[in-house]
Amino acid sequence: MYLLDTNVVIGFLNASLPIKGMNFLNNIIDNSACISVITKMEALGFNFGTAREQNAMERLLITPPC
Repeated sequence: MYLLDTNVVIGFLNASLPIKGMNFLNNIIDNSACISVITKMEALGFNFGTAREQNAMERLLITPPC
């Protein structure tokens, strides 16, 4: 099980992580990743450029709690 940090979540959605990091997260994001309540609050407070970016973040954050 992996606990994801706010910067990792934002970097993943922006596709700004190194390719190895993106590949790793693609493999674990649905099955063995957790996002804490604090990270969810921080991520939702991010200044999104578009509604599409905000929707993508909200979809990602609908993960079961750890």
